[in-house]
Amino acid sequence: MNPLVKKEIRLLLPGWVTSLLLTLSIWLLPEHLGSRPGVANSLLVFPFLLCPLMLIMTVIGSFGREFSSGTFSLLLAQPVTRARIWWTKTLFLLVGVLAVWFVWCYSQIASGQINANLTDMEVFTALFALAVYSGGLWTVLLLRQAAAAFWFTVLTPAALLMTVSDLLQHYSDNVANHVLMVVFTSYGIAGFWFAHWLFMRAQDSQWTGGTIAMPEVRGLARFKTGLGTRRIWRPRAALLIKELQLHQSQFLIAGVLALLQLGAVVTRKLGHFPENSSLEFVLENFVLLWLVVPLLVGCAAVAEERKSGTLEGQFCLPIKRRRQFTIKWLVVLSLSIMFGTLMPLLLEGERILPDFGFKPDDILIYLERYGYFTSTSAGIIWVALVDTLVSFLPILVIVIISVSIATVSFYASTLARNTLQALAPAVLGILLTWFLLFGAYSPEEFINYPLWRGWLFYLIGIPVLLVVLGILAYWNYQRVLVGWNTWRKNLLTIAISLTLMIVTTTVLYHRVWELLTPLEPPHGIARLTNNTESTRIQVNYESITVFLSDGRVWLNRYTLYAPTLFSRMTDNYKIVTNPRFGGSRFLDGTNWADLADCGWDIAGIQRDGSLWVSEKPEQRVAHRHSGANTAPASTKLVRFGSDHDWKKVTGRGISVYLLKTDGSLWFWGINQWNWKKAWPGLRAFNPVRLGTNSDWAEIFGTSGQTFFCKTDGQMWVSPAGLDDDPKLQLAQNIVLGRVMPSEGRKWRSILETYSLGGGESVIGILENGTLCILAQQQLNRQSGRIDWVTKDIPLGGETNWVAMIGNGSQLVTLKSDGSLWLWNFHYDERRGWRTETDLREYQNTTPVRLGTHSDWIAVGNLMGSGVVSLAADGSLWLWRFPSQHYYFGQGTPPLLMVSRRPELLGNIFNQPD
Repeated sequence: MNPLVKKEIRLLLPGWVTSLLLTLSIWLLPEHLGSRPGVANSLLVFPFLLCPLMLIMTVIGSFGREFSSGTFSLLLAQPVTRARIWWTKTLFLLVGVLAVWFVWCYSQIASGQINANLTDMEVFTALFALAVYSGGLWTVLLLRQAAAAFWFTVLTPAALLMTVSDLLQHYSDNVANHVLMVVFTSYGIAGFWFAHWLFMRAQDSQWTGGTIAMPEVRGLARFKTGLGTRRIWRPRAALLIKELQLHQSQFLIAGVLALLQLGAVVTRKLGHFPENSSLEFVLENFVLLWLVVPLLVGCAAVAEERKSGTLEGQFCLPIKRRRQFTIKWLVVLSLSIMFGTLMPLLLEGERILPDFGFKPDDILIYLERYGYFTSTSAGIIWVALVDTLVSFLPILVIVIISVSIATVSFYASTLARNTLQALAPAVLGILLTWFLLFGAYSPEEFINYPLWRGWLFYLIGIPVLLVVLGILAYWNYQRVLVGWNTWRKNLLTIAISLTLMIVTTTVLYHRVWELLTPLEPPHGIARLTNNTESTRIQVNYESITVFLSDGRVWLNRYTLYAPTLFSRMTDNYKIVTNPRFGGSRFLDGTNWADLADCGWDIAGIQRDGSLWVSEKPEQRVAHRHSGANTAPASTKLVRFGSDHDWKKVTGRGISVYLLKTDGSLWFWGINQWNWKKAWPGLRAFNPVRLGTNSDWAEIFGTSGQTFFCKTDGQMWVSPAGLDDDPKLQLAQNIVLGRVMPSEGRKWRSILETYSLGGGESVIGILENGTLCILAQQQLNRQSGRIDWVTKDIPLGGETNWVAMIGNGSQLVTLKSDGSLWLWNFHYDERRGWRTETDLREYQNTTPVRLGTHSDWIAVGNLMGSGVVSLAADGSLWLWRFPSQHYYFGQGTPPLLMVSRRPELLGNIFNQPD
């Protein structure tokens, strides 16, 4: 290969590869972020800001790296004509720019992340690429300074855009677009010709106009001269002034950028542009250019010192290097906040602030609801701090973004010999940091395994990473010459630090220390027999009802709350007996057949078929945790009516469903109630028959739903889902949805709807003790409907299952030998709608035993985020499980995974005094 061509490829390859990767960064965005504008917009900074930025740096680097490395004079001295050098460099650069432009357009179109007109997008991005291509050539050949060339390359086309837009704001969009095409095409051709003219007449010495710098103020110059005459020893002030002079070109360009920003604001407000047009998109996002300033400030901090040869001289000054490094970093930090946050806020106001969808009052109400120290002086201070933090949170987000960009750029500057060389690793570091921050929140979105969830990695990783980068940056800063050996040590240190952070976070999140101690204490003497058909648990939200084989019914109500903020952050809600209920108790009588704790009333059916209800209902109060420990009147039941053919009752709140022995279905209560009035109780209403059918065989409630089974095996659910088809209207406000095609199939009493692969499925235990997926919803791609399909897919090869309960991603089953087993189903949502691969994964899932005891009698429905189980000694235990799905804006994952240890809720035979 021609040495000139090989040199040019090596010169352009790093920046070009980085630009190409940034064009593809839009494919890394999780698909579910598209419905969250705040997060999605912040991630789109890569393809829409960093990618054009890196393309500009690649173009400038074609000649800029020659000037920075001091090889431009040697290039002109080669025994090759200047024309050949010119066309070799420009043609290779043109091919690289066209490749980046093509891949960028294809990525945007194929990913569907933008709504602008595709033709306009392709045309205007091509004009931008042409302007960047020609501008990057003539600016660097004229100025021979990478930083100044960058800003002239960016701001010259921006000034042309603002000028043409202002002049043509009264003309049609078609005319304005055609004029812009002509102007930018002319600028591209003229810039290319001017760059050719400059190169053909280039001399060894650089531009005689001198370095671009801010003008000196005469009064300030005399003041500094006077200080020098008096020889006042001010080393910190001298270093500070030196650092400001190092970045003085950024001050000059920031002033020009501010003028253009004002022009963009005026044009946006006075002009009229079609919705989703390319020009509107540019004007709306012009403020993103301010994020480039912290990048350049950070990249120039140390690299420009090495390029100018002043770094080693600075080390000879009578001041500690640690102090010099600190002053340099503080200047970078201050300028980044000023240029990246204060200037955009001053020019754009609150328009650029992110909207998190909540207000400070919402947070205060949330804290009060969960009782975080709200009754103490510490609680008042805590609430005030949270209120202040939430008020300034949008501004803090922009500050953090600016500081993060400056920090990564400053670190890259300590590894580079000039600003241009630091830009590529800085942009790549920003991309990796951003991706790491968002990927660390929910790593299973990328690796399909929940190493951790939530903010724990940030609490561990960010402080560690800042310390490591700070130490490495200071270590690099003290080296005048940096090379591959320095880079290798830095990469190895960062890799080891990331590995330790990942391992530490995973170990803490999964509570590995619990494996070193017994998970559960020993149980007492057995007082219940293993008769799962007559002994059962019914959990209705925060109420637990235990039905014994001798006809007795035990009842207790609980309350879930987080006593401290750490309890809420670790999902460690405290579960205690509701003080208003007064403690657990057995209801009067020993012949109960069924019972439903509705919260305000208790409705029950005795074995003789009679219907009973609370004599006096409870009344709604403002605070559930307050009140005396007295037994409510709702636990005293009286008979209602004279019928003796009632069979089943289930419900919650102010209404219940009833089933008679003749197969008729009844509704008792009311759907809505004005809670400004006292609740009269269910006794104030009469049961109303639903429909005319007499083929109902079973009703039961689970997970907030009520299921209705017919004698032929049909199953219906209330409330009906949007995808349930067909639907059965029993009354004006009561509509049942069909759950599954199940005619002629027999199963045991417990059946649960389950979420597999994004759609509903039904898992049941057949009469022979087999656990299997009975049916599943599938998308009919021809009709666009969601249909139920019979599956009968067995889970495991055993046939001794007697009971089950689940919460959507975990399933707890009870064996006939009294052991409990947990099935952890993990669905990979990146594969889309259910596939046969997903079903095979569920089928191949191996259950894990819960605890070591084999004296479990029954399992109940969900309580909070766990499952309640009853042991033979009468003790009730809660097994907590974490939710499997957390996204931004959809709940906050706990810092630690919930404990594997079961929590004792009490013993049904231990009655209060």
